[in-house]
Order: sequence, then structure tokens, then C-alpha cells
Amino acid sequence: MRKISKANKATFLKRATELLKSKGAVEGKGILEPRYASFVLHTVAGDMTIDVEKEPEYMYTVFCCFAEPRWANELGLIGLNPYSGKYNFHLTGIDVNEVVDSFNHHIERVYSSTALKW
Repeated sequence: MRKISKANKATFLKRATELLKSKGAVEGKGILEPRYASFVLHTVAGDMTIDVEKEPEYMYTVFCCFAEPRWANELGLIGLNPYSGKYNFHLTGIDVNEVVDSFNHHIERVYSSTALKW
């Protein structure tokens, strides 16, 4: 596995931040600072904290947690912890644009899902 270049680290953090802010996310003060950029995003399943690693070495790591796991369970997300609401993912790829597209897919799923039954 190859290390992520400085340019790709900066590109991912910049584009992830732009994406989150375009959805109305606000910057927060997470427990993982200063290594992570922290945000709170209001989703279709309630608030979700999002911590994006600023200086990833080999893969892009994003830690997320829903404030209301019972609502998030309705989304049918693969990898969601149904008890704690943790929804973490690790993105790999040589092409940073593909990584950003994958991150966008995850965010769109929780931001505008029609999967909710209530």
C-alpha cells in the first residue's frame, strides 16, 4: 500500500469540507482534534458528527456517529453499529477524485435518503 501524497491529503480535506458545508454541516470541536476536522451534519436520521482525518498515511479515515442510532438503523447502512450509531469508513484509492466521489456517496445516503419508514 502506498502512502498518500501531501497534495492528495490536502485535496481530500478541502473537497470533503466543501461537500459537508454545502450540505449545511457546521464545524465542531471534536474529541479527535487536532488530528481530525470535526463537523456536525443534520441528516434525515438526526445529527451526525463527522471527523475527517487531516493527515492520513495510507487510507482516508472518516469517523461518524449518529446521535440517534434508532433512527439511523432505518437507513440500512452497511457498517453502521446499530447500538452506538457509529458509522465509520476507510477510503482507499490512488485517484483522489474517486475517493472524494465515494465519500460523497456516503454523505448523500444519509443526507437525502428515502429509505426511512417513518
